[in-house]
Amino acid sequence: MEEPKKAPANYKVIGINVAIFAVYTLGCKLIYDDIFNAIPVYAIHVLACFVLAIIYRQLVWVLSGMLLLLIGFSTCVAIFTLG
Repeated sequence: MEEPKKAPANYKVIGINVAIFAVYTLGCKLIYDDIFNAIPVYAIHVLACFVLAIIYRQLVWVLSGMLLLLIGFSTCVAIFTLG
């Protein structure tokens, strides 16, 4: 039998960051009924990803920060166009 391949540790960083983003965004939606209250936390989260990319010299942190920027921007555009 072959063992299933596990995701490299680098991809776990991206998954954890997206999960953290989802938790505080949904938390702000449930508590304040508006996800735009999560913007300060979001900005700190993205900035932390880029700082960690410099400290650890790993591109996975840059990728994670860019993915958060993409998801956050597309969420804002979707809310403004649909709402």
